[in-house]
Amino acid sequence: MDLILLTLVIIAFVIVAACLVSSLVFLLFGLTIFLGAPYVPTPLKVVKRMIELAEPKPGETFYDLGSGDGRIIIGAAINYNLKAVGYEINPILVYYSREKIKRLGLQSKAKAYWGNFFRKNLSDADIVLVYLLQPTNNFLEKKFISQLKPGTRIVSLSFTFKDIPFVKADTVYPQIRLYQIPK
Repeated sequence: MDLILLTLVIIAFVIVAACLVSSLVFLLFGLTIFLGAPYVPTPLKVVKRMIELAEPKPGETFYDLGSGDGRIIIGAAINYNLKAVGYEINPILVYYSREKIKRLGLQSKAKAYWGNFFRKNLSDADIVLVYLLQPTNNFLEKKFISQLKPGTRIVSLSFTFKDIPFVKADTVYPQIRLYQIPK
């Protein structure tokens, strides 16, 4: 009888632990779907094309909204000498990004912040990069029009903007599109 009771307690513990872990995983990764987009790492060859489409100039301020593991802000800082800022809602990914930035000695050139980019001031941006969902782009569009300075370039992967002027698409990956706030 004691062995059966112990087995049931262990099984109950395992079930509760599994439920807690799955809930935590959902909160940290699944919930981001409702706040912007799910975490989908962008392949490095696509990252390069996205940044180059904006024709960055050294020293410009570059934002990645939904910066995930930091690969884009790190690439922008290293390869294009940009002041790179990323906003990410997932604290685990922010921690990972910050550790990579620190390990690479890029603390003065790249920053990863934990937070909701809808609440952040982006007015100093020269370039904004987004790989979000269409509803998120729709909400962001109003913010961009009211907050970004004339001439700010916006690069979007896969999803579009209706009221911000389209400039061009990448020749290799046409789903990468460049928009610009009117001058």
